[in-house]
Amino acid sequence: MASDPLNRLCKWRMLLAGWIAGTHSIDQDGTKGLRDLMDKFLIARCEGSAFAALAIKKGLFTEAEFRAQLDREADWLNTTYERLFPGFKTTNDGITIYDIDMARETTRRLGFPP
Repeated sequence: MASDPLNRLCKWRMLLAGWIAGTHSIDQDGTKGLRDLMDKFLIARCEGSAFAALAIKKGLFTEAEFRAQLDREADWLNTTYERLFPGFKTTNDGITIYDIDMARETTRRLGFPP
């Protein structure tokens, strides 16, 4: 079910993919996958916002309740990533390596490029 607004929004995929990976031809390794991921990200962002806006308008919950739950979900996901990436943690200023040896082992184990 395509729509003109979503179609226009997803045109940003090329610029966003280039911002992440640099400019590459569409046939280079990973480019198509990254563009597809950007499409999904953009659409999911709109779907989540639309759902929340409709639920608030219909009185299912208040905006304050939504924001509080959003904070709880963000805390949970942050903790999940800190468990997935031992040696790293986040602060309001960015990602911090609190244990360099552990972080090195984590990136090796997960197959990060050297």
